[in-house]
Amino acid sequence: MQLFQFINNKNMIDTNRRLYLKEIEESWGEGGFLASLRKGVFNRALYNNLYSAILKLNYEEYETIERETIRCLWFIPVCMYRQKEYIDSISSDLYDELREQIEEAIAGIFGYP
Repeated sequence: MQLFQFINNKNMIDTNRRLYLKEIEESWGEGGFLASLRKGVFNRALYNNLYSAILKLNYEEYETIERETIRCLWFIPVCMYRQKEYIDSISSDLYDELREQIEEAIAGIFGYP
């Protein structure tokens, strides 16, 4: 019974993780948060969705993180940093604070050296 419960829990985790990863990937596409940044628009609702999806990604210490996941996550703060000068709808300080929140959430997944 414990093995079935473990497999069932793992399948639920994998399903949830796929949903969160899909949200993160969609943030790069048309209509997503990062796409809106590239157009000079900071959309707080889209930011909140992305940030929430990142926070919900849970990996155990021993788990391998897929290359595609790393690629999607790694470049989010880089994109935000590069787009900062084109965003004028929020203060520079608030923008930096929100970017740092994303960085911390990603660091929580990857860990610190």
